[in-house]
Amino acid sequence: DLQQRRFARAVAADDADDFAGFDFEGDVAQGPKGVPLDALGRIYESTEQWAEFIDVTRKLIKVTSDRNTKALLYFRCGSVMEAKFGREQDAIRYYDAAIKTSSACLPAVHGLRDLYRRREEWPRVIESLELEVKLWQDDKERAGVFAHCHEVRHGVYI
Repeated sequence: DLQQRRFARAVAADDADDFAGFDFEGDVAQGPKGVPLDALGRIYESTEQWAEFIDVTRKLIKVTSDRNTKALLYFRCGSVMEAKFGREQDAIRYYDAAIKTSSACLPAVHGLRDLYRRREEWPRVIESLELEVKLWQDDKERAGVFAHCHEVRHGVYI
């Protein structure tokens, strides 16, 4: 909303050096005016300030120690790069970083699979499906992924 946009601009304008000095209170990384980075990221996301969202999220990645949280942050950067900027190669790098950080990051696996499917890169679709099948514990879900692999291998998507 308009109030959030004004607040985000005011906070961003306070530190022209791109959040150069982080302040830390406990485990929470602080941006300008003491605003927690995760809150600032939510503001940028809700106001669709995507470049700022990416910048703040990258800073969060640097200060986040939890591997699952860090992987989801990489995924979010990738999905914004893909959906909002059309930068597929950057999205792939972020999705790959998410998977390397936490191999159980299913959203990143799905992001890669869907991106490769749209690009009709079938061997890579299969790779992502093979990675996905390892993540599912439920036999029904695994069977569905195997069915997708079969469809791709036999030209259903081609």
